[in-house]
Amino acid sequence: RGRNRFHRFNKFDTRNERINGVEFVNTGTPNVFMGVLNRTFINKPISLTETGNLYVLSPRGITIGPGSSFLNVNTLMLSTAAKFRLGNSLFNFDSITDLRSNDFALEPARQPLGPSGILSENLANGDTALEIFESQENFVVNAVIEIEEGVNLVVDQSLLIAANRSPIKISNSQIKAEGSAPNQGLVI
Repeated sequence: RGRNRFHRFNKFDTRNERINGVEFVNTGTPNVFMGVLNRTFINKPISLTETGNLYVLSPRGITIGPGSSFLNVNTLMLSTAAKFRLGNSLFNFDSITDLRSNDFALEPARQPLGPSGILSENLANGDTALEIFESQENFVVNAVIEIEEGVNLVVDQSLLIAANRSPIKISNSQIKAEGSAPNQGLVI
């Protein structure tokens, strides 16, 4: 929709040895949103065909393991949130509620991060926040964002980790977000 591409998966798990990597075709759509119903496991390269931004909503948790990398990704958001609001519309991990059709034409990563780490857009009719909603109660118990030992996680501008009261575990890994603009870099 607009300059955004939306994917919903029941399962996203690259640990199978037959998987060498995953490429999202995002020609003309710099923002890729991925909602996953079950826990997400990434241990292979994830790439975009054009430089863009990847937003992962996985309310049952996310594990980033050795062998993972993110190619052509300026901003990477990892979140255990169940919903992400763009204007008056919601992208849910398992559905899209289109309350105003042009909202999904927003470009969430164009503007720098606000003081709370939430992205916002300066729209013609005023500022509209892109809000991350808390996970639903029954997901919170096991909804861990984990970066396992030996991961070298590099993104070009910003890495956003929105754990929504879930634990974040980072074990003997390197994280690098090279954004030079104010409020870019690593935001947890």
